[in-house]
Amino acid sequence: MFGAAWLAGAGAMGLQASWLAHAGLVGGQSVAGAYGPGAYVAGWALGAWLAARAGVGGRALAALGAAWTLGGNALAWALLAPDLPWATARVLLALALCAVGSGWFLTAAARALAARAPREGIGSLLASNLVGAMCGALALGLFATAQWGRDRALVLSLLLLLASFGLLPRLALATKPEAQRSTTDPLAFALVAGTTLCGLGLEWICARVAVMWIGSETAQLTLVVAVALLALAGGAVAARWLGTGARAVTACLCLCALGSLWPLHADRALALVREHGDLPMALVLVVPTLAPLGAVLPLLHARARGESGRRLGDLVRAEVIGALLAGPVLHAGLVASVGIKGTLAALCALAGLLAAVWSLRERDYLGAFGAALVGALLAVAAAQSPAPALSSPKLVDPALRVRFFREDEHFSVAVVDDGVLGERTLLTDQFRAAGNGPDYRYMQALGHLPVLLHPQPRRVAVLALGTGTTLGAVSLHDEVERIEVLEISSAVVEAAALFGELNRGALDRVTLERGDGSERVAVIVEDGRRTLALRPARYDVVTMEPLLPDSPFGVYLYTPEFYAVARAALAPGGILCQWIPPHALEPDSFVALLQAFSVSFPDARAWLFGTQVLLTGSALAPSVAPQRWSELDSELLATLRELGLGQREELAARHVAELSDWEQPARRLRDWDPWIAWRAKPEGSAVLAWLPANLERLEAHASSLAWGEPERERALAAVRESRRALGWGEFELRRGEIDAQAARARALAPLERLERSWRTDAEVRAVREEIEFLYGMRTGVAELARGNGRAALEALLGAAEARPLRADVHAYVAAALWASGKREAAQVAGERAVTLCPRLAQTPQGARALALGLPPELLGAR
Repeated sequence: MFGAAWLAGAGAMGLQASWLAHAGLVGGQSVAGAYGPGAYVAGWALGAWLAARAGVGGRALAALGAAWTLGGNALAWALLAPDLPWATARVLLALALCAVGSGWFLTAAARALAARAPREGIGSLLASNLVGAMCGALALGLFATAQWGRDRALVLSLLLLLASFGLLPRLALATKPEAQRSTTDPLAFALVAGTTLCGLGLEWICARVAVMWIGSETAQLTLVVAVALLALAGGAVAARWLGTGARAVTACLCLCALGSLWPLHADRALALVREHGDLPMALVLVVPTLAPLGAVLPLLHARARGESGRRLGDLVRAEVIGALLAGPVLHAGLVASVGIKGTLAALCALAGLLAAVWSLRERDYLGAFGAALVGALLAVAAAQSPAPALSSPKLVDPALRVRFFREDEHFSVAVVDDGVLGERTLLTDQFRAAGNGPDYRYMQALGHLPVLLHPQPRRVAVLALGTGTTLGAVSLHDEVERIEVLEISSAVVEAAALFGELNRGALDRVTLERGDGSERVAVIVEDGRRTLALRPARYDVVTMEPLLPDSPFGVYLYTPEFYAVARAALAPGGILCQWIPPHALEPDSFVALLQAFSVSFPDARAWLFGTQVLLTGSALAPSVAPQRWSELDSELLATLRELGLGQREELAARHVAELSDWEQPARRLRDWDPWIAWRAKPEGSAVLAWLPANLERLEAHASSLAWGEPERERALAAVRESRRALGWGEFELRRGEIDAQAARARALAPLERLERSWRTDAEVRAVREEIEFLYGMRTGVAELARGNGRAALEALLGAAEARPLRADVHAYVAAALWASGKREAAQVAGERAVTLCPRLAQTPQGARALALGLPPELLGAR
C-alpha cells in the first residue's frame, strides 16, 4: 500500500514539473509561476473528491483512476497547443486536468487502507505519498530531465503513476464505498482551504528566500521543493502523536502561524550551517516553516466521521478553493503590494484566526483568546521585521550600500553602490544583472549594433530592461520612432530610474503597461516571450539580454522555438540581436546555444564586444550604406566613437563569424529538452577556462564582411587574441602554473605587435587598461607581501589610475605608501578608500590590506 502511494507521489511530482515548465511557454512564465502550482493542487483535490464520490470499488475504481490519468494528460497536451486563444485559461485547465489522476489515487488508497487496517489514520499514507513526491522531484523533475529531456521525463512519470493504479486492484478488491455519508463540518472545510493557501504561499516564499542563500539554479530550486515535501510528510507522520482532541488542532494551527514567521528570522541559523552545503540550509529554512501544515489534514480526517476515503475526498475538496486563491491573493496580490514580510504577516494572522475560530466552535474560550493573541503578536512581529532579502549574504556585504530595494512577484530587486568595485549595480535576487562599470559597456553595443545594421529601424523592442543601458543606446537614434520595452518585473522598471545616466533619461516619460502609442517609449510589464508571440510582424529590431541561458526560466529565451516566435514578431527585413555570455557557459553549452541560433535564421552572425558575444539574425546578410555615419547627429556620433564604432569599418571589425557552418552539438537545445539549465554547474578553477575556450571555438569560424577594412580587422583580431590570452592567464594563475608577470606579458604580446597608429583604438585601449589594472594590482599586492613597498607602490599607482573608484586599490596604495615611509600620503589614500567604501575594513579586501601592514586606524577600524 505505502509502496503504491510512493509510486503515485513520484509520478505526480514528475508530471507537475514537466507540465508547469511547458505551461510557462504557452501562457507565460508569470502565469505559470503565479497560478500554475495552485491549479495543479486544485486538480489533485478535485480528483480525490471525485474518487470519493465514485460508486464503484476494487478494479473498477483503479481503472477509472488510470483512465482519468491518461485522459487528463492527453487533454492537457491538446490544451497547451501554442497557437490557440485564451492562453491563460487553457494553461490553468490543462494543469488541473493532468493532476486529477494523482488525487484519485490517494482516495482509492485511503479506502484500501481502511479496509485492511480500520484504525490506521491517513498520516502514514500521506507521508508515503509526499516522500514519493520528494523523490520524484529529484529523480524525475531534475535528473531524468537533465539526462533525457523533459518529454521522456514526462512519459516516465506517467508510467509510474499508472503503475501505482496497477497495484490498487490487488489491495482494494474488497473495498467498496459505504453508504454512510461523511460528516465533515464546514469549519474543517475552511481550515483545509486556509492551510492549503498558506502551504502554497509558504513553499513559494521559502523558494524566494532560498534563492538569496542557496542559489537560483534548477538543482537548488528542486532541492527546496523536495525538502518542502519532506517537511509536509514529517508533519503528517507527527500528527498521530498530537492526539485527536480539539486542542491538538488549535496547537497545530498556532504552530503554523509560528512557522509563517520563521523565514523572516532564519538568517542566523542559515549562516551557521552555510558552510555545510545546500541541503542543511534547505532543511533549516523549510522544515520549521512547513512541517506544521503537514499535520492539519490528518488531524481533521481523524475527527471526521464516515468511510475513510469519503472523509478524505470531502476534506481535500476544500483544497480546490485554497489552491485557486493562492496565486491571485498571495503571489500577484500581497507580495506585489506589501512584499514578502507583509505577506508572511498576513499568513501569521490567518493561521491565528483559524485557530481562534476553531477553539470558539469547540467552546474553548481560553484557547481562542490564546490563539488570537499568538496570531496577532506574530503578525506584528512579521510586519516589523526587515525583508528577508535584506538579511541575505549578498545584501549584508559590507562593500555594498543599498540605495533602492523593492520586492515584486518575480524578484527582490536592489540597487547597490559597491565601494570595492567602484560601481553602481542592479541586483535581481542575488544576481548582478547590470551596472555602470566597464564590464557592462557591451550593453550599449547591444542597442547600437542592430539599429545601425537595419536600413530603416522605425520600431524597436528591447527585451529585458535591466539598467536601461540598451534602451538608452537605442533612444539616441532619431530614426527610431517607437521603442517598446518588454520587462517582466515592475520593480526592475522602478529601479532603472537610479541609472538615468546610462538610460539617457529614456524612462522619464513612458507609457506604462500596454501603451497607447502616444509616446516614443512604452514599457510592457509582462513575460517577454509571450508578448512577442502576440505581436506578429511588428518590429524592425528586437534586441535582448535576458537572464543567463542556463537559468531555469531564461533558457526558454534561447531555444529554436523561441527564435521562431521572435522571427514572427519581426517585420520584413527585421533583425534580432541576442546576447551570449561565453564566460558563464561550459563549452558544450556554448556550442548548443550558437547552433540553436544559427539554424533559426537564414543569416546568423557573431560579433564580439569586450568578451561578450552578440548574435544577429536576419533574412539577409548585413549591409550598411557608406553615408550612414554622416547622417548621425553629433551626440550619437561621439557616443559611438567612445565605443569604437565611430565609422562603418569599425563596426565591421567587431564581426567575428558567420554561423552557417557552425558545428553540431552533442545534444541539441530545445524547448522540450532544455538540458543546459538542468545539469549541475562545476565550481573551482575549471570555470575560468570557459571564456578563453569558448572564444577560441568562435575564432575557429572567423570570417569577414565584404565591406570591412582588412587592416582594421587584423587589429581587432589582435585584441581578441589578447583577451583569450588574458583568460588563459587567469586560469593558469589560479592553478599556480604561471606567475603574474608572465601572464601579463602574454596578454600584452598581441597588442605590442600592432602598429602604433592602432594603439589609440577604443577597443585596444580598453583591453590594455584592463590588463594593466589587473596585473598591476596583483603585482603590487604580491610585492607588498614580500615587504617591497616601493615596487608595490609603482604597480599599484598604475592600477589606481586605471580604476580610480575602486576602494580596494586605494587601500593597497595606502599600505604601500605606509611601507615606504610616506605616512601622510598613506593617510590620504586611506581616507579616499574609506570615502568610497565606509565599511572597507570589514571586507575581505580590507582585511587583506590590514594583513599587509596598513594600520587599522587608516581604514576607520579599531
